[in-house]
Amino acid sequence: MKKELLFLLLFSVFASAVDIAVCTTFSANTAYNLTSNLTGVPGDCMVVASNTTLECNGFLINGTSTNTGSGVVSAGMSNVTVNNCKINSFSRGIYIRSSSTFVTIANSSIVKSGDFGILVDTSHNSSVYGNTINGSTNSIGIRIILGKDNNITNNALTYNQMGLSVYHVQSTRNLAANDTYSNNTLYDLQVENLGGTAGNTFVNESVDWTKVSLENGTNSTIAYYLRANTTNVAFVGINGASVNVTNSSGGSIPQLQLFTGADGLTAWQQVTFLEGNAVSNVTYSPHNVSANGADFALNSSNVTLNSSQTVGLTLIGLRYVLPSQVSINITSPVIGDFVSHSAFWTVNLNDLDSWIFSSNYSGLWSNSSAVKFTNTNNSWSNFSAVTNTTINGTYGWRFYANNTFGTWNVTNQAFSLQNVSVKSVVLWTPADSSDLTFPVSFKFSVDGNNNSYGCWYLFNGQNTSFANESTNATNYTTQVTANTGFYSLRVFCNNTRGSTTANGFSNLVSFRGIESSSGGGGGGGGSSWFPPTTTPTPAPIFSTAAPPVLRYPIPFETGLPEVDSFVNSTSVWMIGYGLDACQKPQGVSCLDSGADVTNAMVVSVALFLALVAATISFTVYRKRWTQGFAVVSFVLLMMVTGFYVAPLLG
Repeated sequence: MKKELLFLLLFSVFASAVDIAVCTTFSANTAYNLTSNLTGVPGDCMVVASNTTLECNGFLINGTSTNTGSGVVSAGMSNVTVNNCKINSFSRGIYIRSSSTFVTIANSSIVKSGDFGILVDTSHNSSVYGNTINGSTNSIGIRIILGKDNNITNNALTYNQMGLSVYHVQSTRNLAANDTYSNNTLYDLQVENLGGTAGNTFVNESVDWTKVSLENGTNSTIAYYLRANTTNVAFVGINGASVNVTNSSGGSIPQLQLFTGADGLTAWQQVTFLEGNAVSNVTYSPHNVSANGADFALNSSNVTLNSSQTVGLTLIGLRYVLPSQVSINITSPVIGDFVSHSAFWTVNLNDLDSWIFSSNYSGLWSNSSAVKFTNTNNSWSNFSAVTNTTINGTYGWRFYANNTFGTWNVTNQAFSLQNVSVKSVVLWTPADSSDLTFPVSFKFSVDGNNNSYGCWYLFNGQNTSFANESTNATNYTTQVTANTGFYSLRVFCNNTRGSTTANGFSNLVSFRGIESSSGGGGGGGGSSWFPPTTTPTPAPIFSTAAPPVLRYPIPFETGLPEVDSFVNSTSVWMIGYGLDACQKPQGVSCLDSGADVTNAMVVSVALFLALVAATISFTVYRKRWTQGFAVVSFVLLMMVTGFYVAPLLG
């Protein structure tokens, strides 16, 4: 801070700044502004004087060789400030030498230096901060040699051979703090004093500890910042807690005592990590950080302070309610599950009071009514609830519990809720509108996102359950038995978790039950809902059953095979039992010739005419017209009958 104030003071006393666009040797008590890039510089460029400033305004000073020259040189000068410069390709980017004092190098970029990015040689009380020094792959980013009381802070040292090097026994009381290191090929930090006692301090340096070299006899101190964060079990900061930091392995560093504020945090405190002559001699690590407070039990933690950190300590109240064995009976609940929640509570003193269950299963957080503990020292809280029945997502539940002093504690549990409803139920057989004999086998499959289902079928309005399906999309076959008739069938399945919204059902099919014997198509009461699909079956050939008694006319054909007879709804066939020569059944007479048929017909006609004449004469003579008509009709009927019967009588 003193350097920054000095920098502002110097600016205030300089009447005006001098603009420059070439390399310049400064005059004392003058401020200079660089107004353009400078390239092709063969040697030293800016040679400063006491009580001067160089404001580069981000312009570049570029050398011609990494083997010669310096971008900026201070030789035995005091109160010099160099700000916001870009310096490339010199042997030394900035060279502070010959007992220069109070030189400030700030906010500059120094790249590709052949030997040193910044060299502080036999100079003291300098301040190097906020600079980026990289690309010096065969050189050192910052080196202090034979220098005292210099501060190296907040610099970025990358892609060099070494990041920071403090060299020689007379380099003492130098401080490096909050510098960052990365991708340095040999060391991030090197301290080499060539014997004797040096004593330099490095605070919060973000080094890679595999790239740190502390030579024996350096007596270096490496420290980091620590603070404590104390909370109760509900993660609320504890005000006024006492925090103690001690070296757990012994040593001369005294115990530190810190106190927390209202937020439960202490102030940052510098704590020594290492004090000794070599990296292997880590005297003060790890540290023990402990804290306690009014009505809170002591808690502690061991930490290795090889970086700055906040140590969190949770303090348990002497009267605080503690949950344990927090669980649910279903580890991965799903939509609509009935879940039992449990938590076991203890308290140091016998003063448990009551508990409350809270969840967002309905979509919003809601609390149950308070329930008194059955025991005052240790007791269970148990609550059963149904998870959300419609919506997937992440849900939470918790128990609150308190003691008679009104001290509360809470559990917090969450899970991801999934839908395990049945995606589909497919009834593969029987096919819709089919004819089936009983018992009827049917096959279905279930598809869903849960691996166990309970299924049943609805057969003509009656529910019947059967074995659970064990895997997705697995075919299952069962049978139903009934009489002939018309039936409907549908299969239902749900998940076995009991979720009310997980049901699925198959396609609805209808079928007709038929008789299993031949010729049967019955049971349907003559309904035309199904077309006939069966045909009559003829009786066996060469049946020994007697033929039916038949009368003519029967169509015969000469040479018909000697087979049985059968009857259908449209015709009657007589298929012979040993036909004789006139092609008639045995025992039945037949006409021998066409002449016999003609004579029979003449006789019949003559008889008919004689009867008609007798009837007319009787009618005319007696004048009985009605009776006459009846007699004629009767005679006519008898004649026709005689015509057909006479041949049968042989």
